[in-house]
Amino acid sequence: MSKSSVSPYVLVASLATLLAGVLHLTYVAAIHKDVVLEMLFFIAIGLAQVLWAIWFYRAKDMRRAYLAGLVVNGSVLVVWLLSRLYEAPFGGEVEAFGTLDTVLAVLQAISLVLSAYCVVVLSRVNERRKYIVLAFLVPLISGILLFAGGRATAVLFNIETDDHSSELGIIVDP
Repeated sequence: MSKSSVSPYVLVASLATLLAGVLHLTYVAAIHKDVVLEMLFFIAIGLAQVLWAIWFYRAKDMRRAYLAGLVVNGSVLVVWLLSRLYEAPFGGEVEAFGTLDTVLAVLQAISLVLSAYCVVVLSRVNERRKYIVLAFLVPLISGILLFAGGRATAVLFNIETDDHSSELGIIVDP
């Protein structure tokens, strides 16, 4: 499976991830500077997204780039959702649905859907089912592992999270 020219779907998926990565790497990381591990998490996520966006755009073999994108964008999207249902890994409380973090989740979802579409369209018919299954399982498993790893790290390093609050949007008190 390879692409002969850059598809508009690849371009949009790459740009959506690049934008999400730059925002994570700069603005979101700066907002979370009070908890160093949280800041480092967003720097790592942002850097991974920027690197993936460049790789996916330039990839000759879409399969490897796609699978890496599932891990990068999919796991971050799953962590985003889990942190709105359960206590955030470093936050100590359920995160709110703020404007910027919702935009970031939408950018990552766009990238996932479009990169999945590219891989399915470029793959042989007998391989398509495998890639569709991977599109669901890889982000789910990697996201749960990333979330659990963050929670374990917070416990291991005894991170104080009582005064944590999201500055990305409006906080809704339960």
